[in-house]
Amino acid sequence: MRQLLSTLGVALAAILAWILFVLLRILWWHMRGKRPQLLESLFRVTITDNELSVQAPDGTSSAVAWADITVVKIRTTSAGPLEPDVFWVFETRDQHPALVLVGGSTGEQDMITALNERLPGFNNKMVIKGMGSTSDKEFVCWQATTSRA
Repeated sequence: MRQLLSTLGVALAAILAWILFVLLRILWWHMRGKRPQLLESLFRVTITDNELSVQAPDGTSSAVAWADITVVKIRTTSAGPLEPDVFWVFETRDQHPALVLVGGSTGEQDMITALNERLPGFNNKMVIKGMGSTSDKEFVCWQATTSRA
């Protein structure tokens, strides 16, 4: 009798393991190719000849003209990784800040390329330092010369 119960226990464990395997396989198959969207990626950066803009998930948008930008910096916070903790800050002569966008926004990589093309002396080393920061700091990546400002 004891051997029968032992055999039944092993058989039941094998069946449960098989069911778990099948369920995990179905879940994997269903989720294949789907990545969860991070909050940051819901913000969309748009670059035109005249301006840089960002559209928030709620549809509101903000923009700054390329010609008006006087300072570009990265502001980091210690709030991550559960909350956005990297922000791009664009200042103009009249507005401090004129535009703030969250790091990880869709189009951020194209924005960095545009910053390098449009703002002479843009400091990518400061971008790297800023992206690696986990504390409350600011990293100035570019500042207009007096002849431009």
